[in-house]
Amino acid sequence: MKLGKNIRFFRETVKGLSQEEMAQRLNISPQAYGRLERDEVHIDTERFEAISRVLNVPADTIRAFEPQSLTNIFTANHHDHGTGPVYHQASQHNDTLVQHLMKENEAKTQLIVKLESTIEQKRATIATLQQEVQELKKKLGL
Repeated sequence: MKLGKNIRFFRETVKGLSQEEMAQRLNISPQAYGRLERDEVHIDTERFEAISRVLNVPADTIRAFEPQSLTNIFTANHHDHGTGPVYHQASQHNDTLVQHLMKENEAKTQLIVKLESTIEQKRATIATLQQEVQELKKKLGL
């Protein structure tokens, strides 16, 4: 089992963090964190649980994850709309990951919509303030 590769997958794919950011969140050096991902050192239970919390992915999902199976799921969905044998052979852990990623994607989509609305409100406020500034300049003869 390549636990380090699984951790790297979730760090890059799910959280979009660099090794340096992960190391900082775990209060270890980037070099020490790199050794964890390269499976050069044993990851004790406490450290692994901390990694799981930072990634917001259950430890069992990280441990059992098979990146190739997830690639096959997405490939199968693309080519045969999820009805082919590859999709049906995916492990339960990968199904859990897909559900997790879909929930996270939905939450991020909702956040984007909310932020876009806030941006539009701020733009309207800016436009109103710019008009007021122009009116004040005219009144002052500037």
